[in-house]
Amino acid sequence: MFFVVDVETSNLSPWHPDGYLLSVGIVPVTQTGDIRYKDYFYGKLQADLPPEWYDDDLPTKNETLIWWRQQDIAAQDEAYRAIKARGTLSDIALQITTYVEEIEPDKSQRYIAANPVAFDKMWMEYLFGVTRQEFPFHYRCLCLRSMKFGITDEPEFGSDRSGHEPDFPHVAWSDAFAEAKDLQDMIDFKNRIPSPRTYGMFRKFIAGGSRPE
Repeated sequence: MFFVVDVETSNLSPWHPDGYLLSVGIVPVTQTGDIRYKDYFYGKLQADLPPEWYDDDLPTKNETLIWWRQQDIAAQDEAYRAIKARGTLSDIALQITTYVEEIEPDKSQRYIAANPVAFDKMWMEYLFGVTRQEFPFHYRCLCLRSMKFGITDEPEFGSDRSGHEPDFPHVAWSDAFAEAKDLQDMIDFKNRIPSPRTYGMFRKFIAGGSRPE
């Protein structure tokens, strides 16, 4: 089972003085490309943040803080259908563990997928590391951005996140849904590539063998 993860944060690094994990969205996708629409997870952190993050009356020019204050208004109708969690880092980590164990009991079959996986998995590892809880996913993971780069004709590997657009940009569960649809497309593409025998002949050809007939 792939667990497509998207995190929203106040900084690129959890080790930055102003680096806070704000929310986590997780959407399960089977290895055949089926999205578990009714089982997605949305966790919003409500601890370890400066007091001004919780006071709507205080003025701010911080775009991330403005975004944080608007989350419950911007996406509340859809988010109420999610498996929701709110609380401290420890609370969210524990509820994520319970959630993924119910979806996929076998830890060796729980893979994080993200775009890019280096960013989102880093924050997930931080979440479980700082709370001293066991990381509930297998170490193997899938980078959707790298996978996209490998199957398109784009000349450079960059920051492009082209694909399905989220209904609510920069809302963790909505971004995770869009990336889950991207994964679904890529699994469908994988199922349409040549058979292993054809691929083996192609490898011999590029290694200097004769052209396959």
